[in-house]
Amino acid sequence: MSQYARVLAGAALPLLAWVVLRRIAGTRRTGLVATALDLMPVGVMWAVAFAITARPLGAGVLVLGLLLGLALADRTKRAVLLEPVVFSDAAELVQVFTHPRLYLPFAGPALVYGGGALVAIGFGGVLLAEPSWPRILPVAGVEGLAAALAAGLWFPPLLGLASSCLARLGPSGDPTRDTAELGPLACLLTYSVIARRERPGRRAAVRPAPALARTQATGAALRPVVLLQVESFFDPRRVSPSLPPDLLAGWDRCCARSVSHGRLSVPCWGANTMRAEFTALTGLPDEALGFDRFNPYWAFARRPVDSLAWRLRAIGYRTVCVHPYSRRFYRRDVAMRCLGFDAFIGEEAFAGAERQRGYVSDRALARFVLDLLNADGRPVFVFAISMGNHGPWQDGPEAGLQDFLDGLRDSDGMFALMGDAPVLERRAAVLAAYGDNQPGLPGIFASPGLADTQTDYFVRDFGRVPPAAGTARDLAAYDLPGLLYDLAAQNAAESRRGLEPIGGGALMTSGGPVSAEPLYSLDDE
Repeated sequence: MSQYARVLAGAALPLLAWVVLRRIAGTRRTGLVATALDLMPVGVMWAVAFAITARPLGAGVLVLGLLLGLALADRTKRAVLLEPVVFSDAAELVQVFTHPRLYLPFAGPALVYGGGALVAIGFGGVLLAEPSWPRILPVAGVEGLAAALAAGLWFPPLLGLASSCLARLGPSGDPTRDTAELGPLACLLTYSVIARRERPGRRAAVRPAPALARTQATGAALRPVVLLQVESFFDPRRVSPSLPPDLLAGWDRCCARSVSHGRLSVPCWGANTMRAEFTALTGLPDEALGFDRFNPYWAFARRPVDSLAWRLRAIGYRTVCVHPYSRRFYRRDVAMRCLGFDAFIGEEAFAGAERQRGYVSDRALARFVLDLLNADGRPVFVFAISMGNHGPWQDGPEAGLQDFLDGLRDSDGMFALMGDAPVLERRAAVLAAYGDNQPGLPGIFASPGLADTQTDYFVRDFGRVPPAAGTARDLAAYDLPGLLYDLAAQNAAESRRGLEPIGGGALMTSGGPVSAEPLYSLDDE
């Protein structure tokens, strides 16, 4: 094969993968600008690989494999989570390898490992067999120019100019629609550039603002506040009437004694826990985050953000996050500091704990939180993120459903333990729980076009006699922090003077975050 034929063949391979990507996204007709923008990353990747390897066919095989990997991820995410790959999913690329159990079963381990091996063997074989291209300098010059332009996009004023130009393409913010109308790679580039351009201004609008310093409130004045984020939890009896009525007996008792309970609108379905988590802590709707809403922890929450934890710290609470899993997952080790937590307890504190399908059970998490409250009588806000009923579940509708229901019973055991806990009763605590998202079980509880993607919640005040059956009302996740703050601060009214509503500025001293001796170590492992 001649040198130029190898160039044409090498360039054609990435184009094939590009066509596959567009077919998965349903992209058919796009304007000339959008098509060129969608094709540009393919050309840049191939030119860079060509310049590095000096082998056009080898570069084509490598870029083909990378783009087909993206196509597999995109198809899998659309099937399982009902949305395409978005730019912030790059943050989870490393986690595919560090926590493969959470990702690979959905795409098929054999397909992922087998495809990766084929690409590696093919690339290695071509690299050894293909003669080196003799005229590499012009290609290297193109590579250098492309790299310089790409780097320039991340610095003003080029970033502002690029963002303005891309905004003219009219991205709607619905990734399914935008990938179909602009192309999948054009959508990734557009979202990424616009998000980076808007991020500083959006952060400034919600940063913790100077207000009140920590008060000297006593433990008697401030009751414990416990907020449980429960993995994959919702009440499936409303969509599957055949399930036993007493499936969630512990949950039902908590709702009957609650000051408020009902359905909860969350900004995710099937996964993406961090979206519901961030919203339930900050009270910020999606509109406040722009494109960063797809993963607020990836870049947005790397600076202090107004939150319930900041507010409660300012009136005398110690703030503790408990998550029986890796503290680095979703970059929580950084995000929880920026959300105002004094301490973050991870899986290392749960050695020997009861497990549910390999994860620390929700019952074990409940016992840990109750031990924490019993051991320290000071006012504390505990945000506990459960892991017990995390997917993936077994393949097949019946096996998957049974796995999920087993986990649901474990979660209900947590509600029973917390709802009847003497320490919460004695200290007139505020207890709330909510589901982060419905489980990723398409065809069982939800499918494309089904409107009900809500989870469920309750808020219980142990210091208040509730109505006979609790107050039923539906909320959005961003309503929770304001409701909890009102209940927590009702005995500390003086500490609340001058506060804006949650979401409109949180509590810091003029010199930075309110300092506090950590209840537990925040040192990273």
